[in-house]
Amino acid sequence: MSSKDIGRQISSDALRQTDVVAHLDAKITRGKNLVCCATFQIAWNQLADEIIKAPIELEGNSLVVQALNKRRFDKQDISQECYLAVAGCGRDGIVEQIKRGLKEKFHQESEFDFTLDSPDDIVAYAYLEKALPFDTKFDVFDKPLLFSDGIGVQSFGIEKGDAAADQVIVLDYRHPDDFILKLQGSLRVGEKLEFGASVEHPRITDDIILAKVTSQPTLLKTIDTVLFRISAEGHQRAIDALRKAGRSHHQLLSPLLDSNGSEILQVPKITFNILHRFAEIVGKHLLNRGFEKYFVAQALQATKFKLDETGTDLSSEGFMSVFFGIPGIPEEPRRFIFDKPFLLCLRERQAHYPYLAVWIDNSQLLVRA
Repeated sequence: MSSKDIGRQISSDALRQTDVVAHLDAKITRGKNLVCCATFQIAWNQLADEIIKAPIELEGNSLVVQALNKRRFDKQDISQECYLAVAGCGRDGIVEQIKRGLKEKFHQESEFDFTLDSPDDIVAYAYLEKALPFDTKFDVFDKPLLFSDGIGVQSFGIEKGDAAADQVIVLDYRHPDDFILKLQGSLRVGEKLEFGASVEHPRITDDIILAKVTSQPTLLKTIDTVLFRISAEGHQRAIDALRKAGRSHHQLLSPLLDSNGSEILQVPKITFNILHRFAEIVGKHLLNRGFEKYFVAQALQATKFKLDETGTDLSSEGFMSVFFGIPGIPEEPRRFIFDKPFLLCLRERQAHYPYLAVWIDNSQLLVRA
């Protein structure tokens, strides 16, 4: 199933347990999911670079504007063949440019209405598409996985060890409720993995990071904590802590699953198709010199995503129109069961921050059993 096959689109207003945000600085609220995709940030950057020629200033100077102007993610952080980013005026044919670019590059049509009131109106647009299939399908569990909010959901993973196990790289492990791993699908043969491990199978160039960890106050701080833990320095600190405690790190921090099948992986299936309107900036006038008569008429993002036993698919588009006028580690087989809140990140390996970050705190975005 591709992201194009995901169910009907719903408004984020209907998702009482899920927040959609434009930036990583957003606060994590207990009991709520958080979805952040880079497409609106890329559209924002495009407007600033191609039209305004400066950081965008809006009346009120809200926290959203401040966070977007930090530009924690830019189009340079993602492969050129995976995105389209343009900005321009109606009189210069920007709408036709968007439609032509989508059709020629992705064979797609936009779901947005680009109707403009004046030739002077400006549109900034970004489209992102990613397909990350696994070389080997994971097992699908017959019994529902009971998530922490009491809802049974569908799941996939590894129950008794199989060929899909070499698509799992353990990045850090403290105990069954505190660990980080990544799932992989195709890259070049014989790639050297983290911490000296290697495999002889094809892999993908993006990292699908799953982290069952305690959340920090913001999505950014949670991601930064995870990224530090999987860095060389963070890994060495974990080794030193285990040595100090008189434990061997070889099993607990092994990047590969146990070949005897004693280690279980179980991941909930995730799927969503959300349209979100960034109401906090709509209607605000620009303060940049020469653009004072413009206001934000539309600020939208549509995001489709799925993660299951076959891999991940993501497509997202965003646009703006501005109109004129380690202690206590148990001595037992490791368990990688995502039945409590966790972080999902999709990131290209040359980038620091992910192009998709989702904090799952309830089952609303999971596939019900």
